[in-house]
Amino acid sequence: MTRKRTRTVAAAMVTMLIIFTTSAARRSAAVAGPVLSVSPTTVAFALTPVGGFSYEIVTITNSGDAPDFLFTATPGEPPFYATFAGSCNDSIDPSTLKNNYIPAGSSCTFQWGFSPSRAGRQTATGTLIFESGATLTVSLTGRALPH
Repeated sequence: MTRKRTRTVAAAMVTMLIIFTTSAARRSAAVAGPVLSVSPTTVAFALTPVGGFSYEIVTITNSGDAPDFLFTATPGEPPFYATFAGSCNDSIDPSTLKNNYIPAGSSCTFQWGFSPSRAGRQTATGTLIFESGATLTVSLTGRALPH
């Protein structure tokens, strides 16, 4: 009986070790580094007269377990532009003093602008590029009225 009990205990310990190892691997593989998203992914600017200005805000979220930095933003083409206004620009990493800091588990806002020089509907794709190499895109649409 002692041998049977020893084998049963040993089998139970191996099973527990496998379960523990598998669970730990799942936890560590679940999130590694920054995980970025932007909302909304489509921005429609208000009707804007030629020569006027309109602004829209998007929210950038980092649901990962490491911070990231917004490195640059490109609006695709005029009449759209990146203003770098919003809370992302105001967020500073306390250890490096770099701005456009997006800590793990937080969000910030970023502003796009529209300043048309001709009437009609205009579209572009805005691109947000991060220090980690991540890239997010936003569809930008504006309609300009003649003045």
